[in-house]
Amino acid sequence: MDKNKIGQIIFQLRKSKKLTQKDFAARLNVTDKAVSKWERGLACPDISLLLDIANVLDVDPIVLLKGEIDAEQNKSNDKREIVYSNRKDIPNDELHRLYIELGWTDGNEPAPLIERYNFGFLNSTVAFSAWHNGRLVGCVRVLSDKIFRSVIYDLGVTPEYQNQGIGKELVRRCMECFPDSVWLVQANQDVAGYFKQFGFNDSDDVFQSIQGKWF
Repeated sequence: MDKNKIGQIIFQLRKSKKLTQKDFAARLNVTDKAVSKWERGLACPDISLLLDIANVLDVDPIVLLKGEIDAEQNKSNDKREIVYSNRKDIPNDELHRLYIELGWTDGNEPAPLIERYNFGFLNSTVAFSAWHNGRLVGCVRVLSDKIFRSVIYDLGVTPEYQNQGIGKELVRRCMECFPDSVWLVQANQDVAGYFKQFGFNDSDDVFQSIQGKWF
């Protein structure tokens, strides 16, 4: 069993049920510290708890063992409940898969790089991700001094989940963190039109920008 995958899916499904770690732990008769360790990939739940966890989260126990939702089950769920997270430690394999789906990479990076795939997010000022049934479907990260300038990087939503407002919500959450900042995003034809809806201007510079409180 992959501790990281199991922990991530427990985290996402628990949040989708609007359960705190304390509430979830109480239903399982364990400590919230134990739940925290599961969700951070530091430990796996005891196998004897598998059915109870599955019942609380309304999920097939096999999903917990695999650490992922089957693609067909994903497709059959017409009502997509998206869960947003501000955790920077997105599992490397999930992030790598998303980048492949977005066409940002051909997936042939060397293993040492893939093992460090989330370092850009870990070292960013803030990061947000969007999840559906334990699957990463969108992400964004920000580098900021928290007052004067903030730069958006790596905004992406996997193709089958686009045009559902996920990208807008990710950007909104970013800009809400530092509302008085000058906001910048790299100006290119792929994203220029998209960012106009948030107030970013046209620019011949490397970056598009939106005016901040101070200048």
